[in-house]
Amino acid sequence: MSRGEAGGVLRSCLSVEEDLQDVRVPQASIRTAAAQVCSALNAQSLQKWSDELLHPRPDLHAEDFIASWIFLVSVLNFSFWSERQEGRYAVQWRSGCDGKGDETKLHTGYWSLLACLHRAREEQGDIIVWPKWYANASDAQLAHLFRSDSPEEIPLLDERMKVMREAGQVLLESYKGTFVNMIQEAQCSATRLVQLLTSQIASFDDRAELNGKQVLLHKRAQICVAETWAAFGGKGLGRFDDIDEITCFADYRVPQMLHQLGALVYSDELITKLENLANMPNKSREEAEIRVGTILSVEALRAEVAKRLVDEQRKPPNAIELDFYIWTLAKSRESAGTLTTLPHHRTRSCYY
Repeated sequence: MSRGEAGGVLRSCLSVEEDLQDVRVPQASIRTAAAQVCSALNAQSLQKWSDELLHPRPDLHAEDFIASWIFLVSVLNFSFWSERQEGRYAVQWRSGCDGKGDETKLHTGYWSLLACLHRAREEQGDIIVWPKWYANASDAQLAHLFRSDSPEEIPLLDERMKVMREAGQVLLESYKGTFVNMIQEAQCSATRLVQLLTSQIASFDDRAELNGKQVLLHKRAQICVAETWAAFGGKGLGRFDDIDEITCFADYRVPQMLHQLGALVYSDELITKLENLANMPNKSREEAEIRVGTILSVEALRAEVAKRLVDEQRKPPNAIELDFYIWTLAKSRESAGTLTTLPHHRTRSCYY
């Protein structure tokens, strides 16, 4: 795959836009949603990567550690949703790392992953973030790393063990055991790094098919690049000259929030399935349509937000920053009990 083809997530989604049956992006509502986003952005600045309580501070760690942390988290960043109302998978650890929070709390969802990795670092040292350790760790060692402090175990434990070993082995065999070498091989190209990840590590090659057309989604590969860019402030290891080619990361929460904002519309049939918490297999038509619609909606929203902020002589957010904002908004509304939209779709997959 060439450098240009590697940036084809948006292009492939646009190629199937006319084929979507149950999902559409309402252009009139995009303008209303953009007004809401701009209003919120006027009231708050976009958060820095290191401001997140469970993100390690780049100023306190070597670059190689930060890059290795981001890679491992990206390898494991999938399927944290639960059918349970209470007792879902949770990890008890401090509220923050590197002095950002000392009180103990139960972490759920994505934050449970970060908490269990920090807990393992405390118990075994930073060795756990290096491919040499996790590519060769035993089932018992990895199960202990992911152990739960609630009645529910982590979803897809066997799959997590498999993808850790697969990804770790690729870095050991081709990149001398460090993600830094893969980043450097990409030569400051975000799309090239996505291509390296998706072509060499099977669990990163996230795609679907709609109406006989291949659609690239690449959620975890793109977020790995985005986290690297954000953590290093777009400099050094985080310099990517084509970072704006990265799209949003089509998962569960972003489409749910887009629907609440009116930036994504579903058919009555799809709404009924979502309300009934129906299982949607990975790569099924409806699941693929939701994810494609998510990417197209955020692109439309980004263009509309850009128009408004340029008029105010402000730099508009790229798709990464907009995705981070929408995902955080969804989680904050969920915590506050104001996320009143449809339930998110139910798909168990290592891809997101």
